[in-house]
Amino acid sequence: MGAGKLAVCAARAFPPVVGAPGAAAGAYPRRPSVLPVALARHGRVAGAGGEDVGQRTTGWSLVAVQVVLLVALVLTPDGTAWPTPAWLLGLSWVLSGAGVVWMLWAAVRLGDRLTPTPVPRDGGALRTDGPYAYVRHPIYTGVLLIVIGIVLRTASWAALLLGVVTVAFFHAKAAFEERLLAQRYAGYASYAASTPRFTPRPWSTRPQGG
Repeated sequence: MGAGKLAVCAARAFPPVVGAPGAAAGAYPRRPSVLPVALARHGRVAGAGGEDVGQRTTGWSLVAVQVVLLVALVLTPDGTAWPTPAWLLGLSWVLSGAGVVWMLWAAVRLGDRLTPTPVPRDGGALRTDGPYAYVRHPIYTGVLLIVIGIVLRTASWAALLLGVVTVAFFHAKAAFEERLLAQRYAGYASYAASTPRFTPRPWSTRPQGG
């Protein structure tokens, strides 16, 4: 094949850029660099991943504090800060038993969306039925009923103090969880406005949803 034919074949295979700004005549197109795109994409993924890791770290830290508070409360020795007649002891066990039943009902109703930390799972629908129709955090309500029962029958100022701290802690834990839920579910603000956090309101209209 002659040199002229070779030049024609090369021109057809690699056509020059025509009219490209600043391009010299006969210049061939350059392949755009994928590095900036890859870096930008990596930055977005890394940013989202960093936020997710931070949320999980906070969630597990809250779980650790919760375990410490509950174990400390259970191990608090009985005191004599107030009398504990049979009716009060009975009431304390009724409250604790109701807390266990309420907590288990809420956990079963939550199903595969149940998590050990306050960080909610991605996807799925917002749960607003069952015990979640009465309070936003029925599992926490159950735990707090158990705590109140323990404090009543322990009759200790130390137990009372731990109980108050535990209630305050669960409010802080619930607030953290609610911020995440509001980010995931567009209807969470409306649900939160009509549903109490821990204490049911029997006189309120039960919200619908599933």
